[in-house]
Amino acid sequence: MPQDIIFRPALYLGSIPFEADNLSRAAFVRNKLEVLQNLSFFKPVTLCISTAGVKVCDPDCKIVYMAHALRRISYATCDPFTSKFAFLAREANSETPCQYCHIFAADTQFQAEELNAIIGDAFKLAYAKQRMQQGTSKSIDSVNSHESLPPLSHLHPVELQLPQNQGLDSGTLGGKEGPPLRIPPPPPTSPPPQNQDLTPPQEEDNNKGQNKEVTSCNG
Repeated sequence: MPQDIIFRPALYLGSIPFEADNLSRAAFVRNKLEVLQNLSFFKPVTLCISTAGVKVCDPDCKIVYMAHALRRISYATCDPFTSKFAFLAREANSETPCQYCHIFAADTQFQAEELNAIIGDAFKLAYAKQRMQQGTSKSIDSVNSHESLPPLSHLHPVELQLPQNQGLDSGTLGGKEGPPLRIPPPPPTSPPPQNQDLTPPQEEDNNKGQNKEVTSCNG
């Protein structure tokens, strides 16, 4: 059975360490979105989103720059006015609970809002699947079996249909394509299923020790 993955083009703007201090997650991300109004560099990427996690790949989906399990993503949002999207994710390889704010630009306001909606729907479906597996599906309205949950691809097109010869308008950003990405390395494991809320669960990670090298966006 093919994996249920949604592919969306975007421009990678940067990753910033999350400094909690007195700022909430929402305030921190909003502040960084405002800081990145005037861009000098960007990198075209493809976001591969599923109920397992989010991978950031090259436009051809042959190289995985980074990958995050949904359970490690604690917050996601968008700024429609600047067509930007961002999410906070905890680094799997870090000895300390280090989080990064990963920021992207979409071509339009709609695409930025859609990216945020896809992430939200991925969490909802992953949470519903987990509840069913735990035998607590009675609390999920109108869901009687695992098969009755719609795949993510039924809620959003697998690929964004753009007019021919039209892609992300990087010229509107006022910058130029940057050097090769220098971002936190991907975790050694493929993204596993996740709990509902955009907050890392407290339960023990059952996938420890099952390390696999991330080599493709399609797996």
